[in-house]
Amino acid sequence: MSSAGQSGDADTLADRWRAARPPVVGLHLDSAACSRQSLAVLDAVAKHGLHESEVGGYVAAEAATPVLDAGRAAAATLFGMPDAEVVFTTGSLHALDLLLGSWPADRRTLACLPGEYGPNLAVMEAYGFEVRTLPTLADGRLALDDAAFDLAENPPEFVHLTPVASHRGVVQPLAMAAQLCRELGLPLVVDAAQALGQIDCAVGADVTYSSSRKWIAGPRGVGVLAVTSALVSQLTPRLPAPPWAADSSVAQQLGFGEANVAARVGFSVALGEHLAYGPELIRARLAEVGDTARTLLADVDGWAVVEE
Repeated sequence: MSSAGQSGDADTLADRWRAARPPVVGLHLDSAACSRQSLAVLDAVAKHGLHESEVGGYVAAEAATPVLDAGRAAAATLFGMPDAEVVFTTGSLHALDLLLGSWPADRRTLACLPGEYGPNLAVMEAYGFEVRTLPTLADGRLALDDAAFDLAENPPEFVHLTPVASHRGVVQPLAMAAQLCRELGLPLVVDAAQALGQIDCAVGADVTYSSSRKWIAGPRGVGVLAVTSALVSQLTPRLPAPPWAADSSVAQQLGFGEANVAARVGFSVALGEHLAYGPELIRARLAEVGDTARTLLADVDGWAVVEE
């Protein structure tokens, strides 16, 4: 595509993005932490809240089933996990907590990067996991060849990878890591909180979890956990199914508990909007903006450009 064509696509995307949202107050540069929600998302959340008031929360939640199912399907598509069991959570850390708390007690070893996100490490420690560090290059990127040797020699129960972390500027080779894990027969767990919407996460990992509020531009306080059917059958939720739901699946048991259904509805709408915009187009535009930012910052004292 010519540069003129790329510029036209970017202009169209930017115009559509702005038109779908309330006018910004000031200058918003915080989408990596919490994007601005669209009018459609805000409307969906408000309408669900109104419906809860009209018919009661449980009846309203039942009526929202098609929207929530569509949200789960959209998440599975973006993760490249079409047959996964998808559970809504309150966020990424809650998703990891649910996963590790359900992991077999006699198989608690994992491998991750030495620069893993601190709260993730805290959850791993809380559940008694032995954490082994994966080898990296000088810039903190996964050293694939060395990792292949280490993982083959001393395989953990699974590999945990955060391809884009909120505290580091390095993008990890997610697709190649996924291929390596498949070749070694090791489950791959992906923390896509920062990555979803920014880089391609459709690598067919065994587990992927993420948040609503970042590049997907959904409400705060909601996230998602996707687990392949082969792996979910090995999990044992900490809390047993109640007598009135004894036949519940593992995924359903993981989803038990109080929930902000309105936020889940909004997240589902945001996922649909993301797919409608075109994930490839969004990723390309974010990469273009990143290139521009790196060019501008390269000559500024105190800044170091770590990506090309």
